Amino acid sequence: MLLHVRSMPFEVRLVELRYADAHCHVNPVNGLGAERVAAKFRKVGGWFIALVALSPSHYGFKPFAVEGYEQVAALLAREVEAVRRAGLEAAGFLGIHPAEVDRMVAQMGVEEAYRRGIELVEAVARLCLRYGFTGLGEVGRPHYQCRAESVTICNLILDRALELARDYGLLAHLHLEQAGEATARDVSQRLKSALQRRMVAVHHARGDTLKGCLKEGLWVTVPARRDDLKLAFKQPPHYMVESDFLDDPKRPGAVVEPFRIPEEIAGAAGEVEVNEEYLWRICVDNVVEFYGVKPP
Repeated sequence: MLLHVRSMPFEVRLVELRYADAHCHVNPVNGLGAERVAAKFRKVGGWFIALVALSPSHYGFKPFAVEGYEQVAALLAREVEAVRRAGLEAAGFLGIHPAEVDRMVAQMGVEEAYRRGIELVEAVARLCLRYGFTGLGEVGRPHYQCRAESVTICNLILDRALELARDYGLLAHLHLEQAGEATARDVSQRLKSALQRRMVAVHHARGDTLKGCLKEGLWVTVPARRDDLKLAFKQPPHYMVESDFLDDPKRPGAVVEPFRIPEEIAGAAGEVEVNEEYLWRICVDNVVEFYGVKPP
């Protein structure tokens, strides 16, 4: 797809649309891994991937332990470098997933899960600094029905994660329920400053949750599924596109592969009127602004 981009007054040049994946998981232990994913994505016009670490157990590491997250951090650092070697820009995110917190509550009880969760999120923040990762992620609340106690502990860990992100100058990816404007208002109230608002993205936002987050002035990432994109294209272009790829051969088709993002965007754009400048904004400009990377 060719875009008309005005680079100087009265000068217009043709450029090809480039694609970013604003939230992606890779698993070099059981799946394709970053090197192969990045190579396939680059062939279809990919220029950037935000790699978000999976929980330790996905890689065969010890769960619920600082040691396991240290191993994940080392693996993530290697995968980020693999993406860059493939010629793409990259960002790394390390966090404690809310599903992991839910499992801790079930296995340890509320008080021990709280103590362990705070210990882990603080350790994760230090690991982000040690390895030069871009941010904390993902952190937040489960999107499925779970124990009320788990939601409480997740909220306490989320608030601590946001404090750490603020203090350490890290971005944050939030994993939350899809409760429309209620979710958006909750996030907005947890962010204490305009600086924090610019450094947080609500991951996997769809429908009314997407609308609510945009109304609150929050960054979001939208799943690269045709139906989700068709709805997103009717909103202001203050969002990015994600695959949320799991890189798990046991769950094929659970989410979109990064290298299918161009296909999904083209399909949605064929059904909803959207101009090329709009697409450049969500695929390039917003990514440059949020992640602080060089444009393609």
